[in-house]
Amino acid sequence: MFKHYLRLSTVIGISVQVNSDNSTTIQACKIRTSKNSLDFERKVFDINSFEELAGIFPSKDFLSVNIYGKGILQKQIEKIDEITQANFETILPNAVFEDFYFQNFISGNFSYISIIRKKEAEKYLSALRNLGFLPIMLSIGPFPVQTVLPQLNVYSERVVFDGHIIQKNKENEWLSYNYDSIEKTPFPLKVENEAIDEKLLISYAVAFQAVFASYSDSIEAHIPYIEAQLKNVISKKRTQLTAVISLILFFLILLVNFFVFSSLQTSNKLMSSQLGDISDENSDTKNIEKIIETKENNLKILGWDDDLNKAYFIEQLAKNLPDDVSWSSIEINPIDLDQSRNTRNIKLLDRTITVSGFSEKIVPVNLWILTIKDKNWVKSVQLHDYVIDQEINKGRFTVLINF
Repeated sequence: MFKHYLRLSTVIGISVQVNSDNSTTIQACKIRTSKNSLDFERKVFDINSFEELAGIFPSKDFLSVNIYGKGILQKQIEKIDEITQANFETILPNAVFEDFYFQNFISGNFSYISIIRKKEAEKYLSALRNLGFLPIMLSIGPFPVQTVLPQLNVYSERVVFDGHIIQKNKENEWLSYNYDSIEKTPFPLKVENEAIDEKLLISYAVAFQAVFASYSDSIEAHIPYIEAQLKNVISKKRTQLTAVISLILFFLILLVNFFVFSSLQTSNKLMSSQLGDISDENSDTKNIEKIIETKENNLKILGWDDDLNKAYFIEQLAKNLPDDVSWSSIEINPIDLDQSRNTRNIKLLDRTITVSGFSEKIVPVNLWILTIKDKNWVKSVQLHDYVIDQEINKGRFTVLINF
């Protein structure tokens, strides 16, 4: 429920390509999150120095760094759960284990091992820290793109972007990876409904996984002091959240006491009014009028809206439901929490159906929404949210339908 309060609100993702002449080409994007939305705040292409980066992003936000190109060793081997000093010799013979940072991306039956010398990695990380940035994550190679592949408008088993070539199976498990600088995406890429330049895909992916690092696995090189920095940032947010929750609970206790007191006062007034009405010649008429008014209000609260066939509506929604989409709940005229809280009375979302459920991908949900829009009784359809639930490895969605 409170997970989104623990994630970082803004992160800059940068991909550093080390060229054959040891120069660097940097792509960067800054993303911002708010509740269930994620937006690009700024995108930067083909800059050549960290000093130039600091001039573009003067606020010095948290930084998720990716390095690829010259000096990076990448090997595809049979799956291993962990890189240890014992098995490192088979990956990189005659090398000193302590001299390297490494990353183990497991996909299907394979491990994609990425290795960089600590000296080379720290050269870039130190330069960023000296400019006031705080690196909270380091990844190597294009493999973090796996975290955002479900968001892309790519439906084939071959994914190409900015020279990177991924061959995967229907289960999104990688079968091979190659790099050819000539290769480009055959069509414009989109993240959900927003276009994204293929050069920015890695920087977006590393920023995205840093935002959700507090409750999902990341594809990264495990560097103790950088991981400690990220844990410290998340710990501060957890402390702040705990303080806010405590204040809210205290406020709710006061609010409950207020409502109980108000309810008792109202009951006393009502009893006094009823006793007074007994001696009044018009008491019966007044009581009947109050009963009618109360029943009318109850009907409004219960969301009565003429004699619409709501069972037919539900049947029509279920009839067009794709096989890949499942429902967990459906509500007709649900409670409007914001209005109810503001008015201190129960308010409903009139002529609204809320459907919540699960889908591994967002595409079937969007296709289902298109079929719903064609119904003559449907006024509008809105995808309220779609969030990946890491515990069940499915996307959790909510759809609002107005009729």
